[in-house]
Parts: sequence; C-alpha cells; structure tokens
Amino acid sequence: MTAPGRGCHEPAIVELKEGRLLCFLRNTNQRLYQSFSDDGGAHWSRPEPTKLPSPESPAIVKRIPSTGDLLLLWNNVASPTNWPRTPLSAAISQDDGKTWGHFKDIDARPAFDAAYPSITFVNDEAFIAYYSRSTRWKRDSEITLRIYQVQQFYA
Repeated sequence: MTAPGRGCHEPAIVELKEGRLLCFLRNTNQRLYQSFSDDGGAHWSRPEPTKLPSPESPAIVKRIPSTGDLLLLWNNVASPTNWPRTPLSAAISQDDGKTWGHFKDIDARPAFDAAYPSITFVNDEAFIAYYSRSTRWKRDSEITLRIYQVQQFYA
C-alpha cells in the first residue's frame, strides 16, 4: 500500500463486524489514510485519506470489548512532517469506522510530544500507554500510562 509523499506505513488494523479488515496508515499527506481488506489481509484497497488530520505519526485502533465500538488514538493535528506530535487524541466510531465522534484529547501539552499509543482493555477500563517527551530535549522520553473508565470516552 502506498500514497503520494513518503507512502503509507506503520499500519493499525482492526477487524470490522462483517469480517473485513480496516487499516489506518501514517503518511506525509496531513491526514490518516485508510485501506480495507475483504480476504483476511491478502489484498488491500488503494489507501485513501480520511477526514482525520494527522502528522506523519502512527495511530492505533481497537474494538472496545464492552460496547463493540472502535476506539482510535492518534495525533489529531495536520502536518506534512513528523511533528507536532500533540495533541494525542481519542475518537469513537459507533458504525465500524464510517464516522467518528466523541473526540477527546488524551495529552495536549504544547511543550511535549505524545505518540506511539497502545491500548489494553481490562474489564471496564482502558489502559493507554504512550511515549512523551519535552519538545526542547528530544533524546530522553518517558512512557506515560493513563487509565480511563471506558464510559469517559463517550462523555
């Protein structure tokens, strides 16, 4: 899969309710791109831009076990480069990725990068881990862990 610019890479894939796969891809086109597979990932549709702004940084998407909805985490800012990597935001899709709502910033500190999120669900909680670091000193980074009640994403 590719797109203009530096192409598409670092996929985030989730299985949709009807069995298709949805893949989000980072690129330099200031939007998250998406692609679909109807055959378990052997073949993919041509990547197309979503309406979701993004720098060239990776996203993650997972199905929320307790609701069946999709939770997407990504850097919600348009940029043709790797930066800025803030804010790190969340959105919910209640229709298997057709539309997104319930936008919420996870980390929006202007002097910090926040990227490469992961999500683990335990009961009714979402454990979100990601790297964060000061934009003034890019050699050191920390792993930040935030724990949310799943219902907080719907507020």
